[in-house]
Amino acid sequence: MSQVKPALTAEEWDGGETAWPTIALQTTSGGHVNVWNGEVGENDSQYVQVSENDRHALAALCLHEQPFGFDREDVEKLRRFRNDCYKYDPSIGGVRRDWLRSLADRIEVLLPPEEVEA
Repeated sequence: MSQVKPALTAEEWDGGETAWPTIALQTTSGGHVNVWNGEVGENDSQYVQVSENDRHALAALCLHEQPFGFDREDVEKLRRFRNDCYKYDPSIGGVRRDWLRSLADRIEVLLPPEEVEA
């Protein structure tokens, strides 16, 4: 079992609203997330609505340099594992290899770009 604490409880996932001392989150049926400064609905001028398209960028920023996030080494290990699985056991189906590639790709797009060497 991982030592990383789950981000939300089952109740918080199900409720659509989550509050902490300084912020509150509310998911909408349209795929948006409302981020409130304080409690949900407390002050309509103190919230930001994050569109469904922008949630991807917000997720990447929130995961950056966190102990529960990912890094390029994780992506490379997944890709090596995918290749090694097939090399050592060719009977492993293409669906599994495709899934591992897809997982590595989905994690990679949450990472900042690699630094360009000067």
